[in-house]
Amino acid sequence: MLRVAAAATLALDLLLLGAFVAWQWVEHQPTQRLAGSPVHWQLPILLTTFALAAGAVALIASRRANLILLFVVDFASVLLAAWLFQHLYHRFALARMLSRH
Repeated sequence: MLRVAAAATLALDLLLLGAFVAWQWVEHQPTQRLAGSPVHWQLPILLTTFALAAGAVALIASRRANLILLFVVDFASVLLAAWLFQHLYHRFALARMLSRH
């Protein structure tokens, strides 16, 4: 169970890092280049969704392996991923609304 917890934690952190990089890339693109398209928000949202899934596995595995410190770190990462998902989904909805007009 220790290997599963470590692998899931690594996957969670890498996916979360990728989601943050993709989010910052989209945020720093000029508005004219994106043209209000919601398609550009799909990669950060997808990476965040996978990070949440990896976080669920990491939390269960670290708890079963009785690794309390790793559980706390994973819990903080999952909270961060949940916040990022909510933020990105809001931006996606706004881009989608603006692209209709």
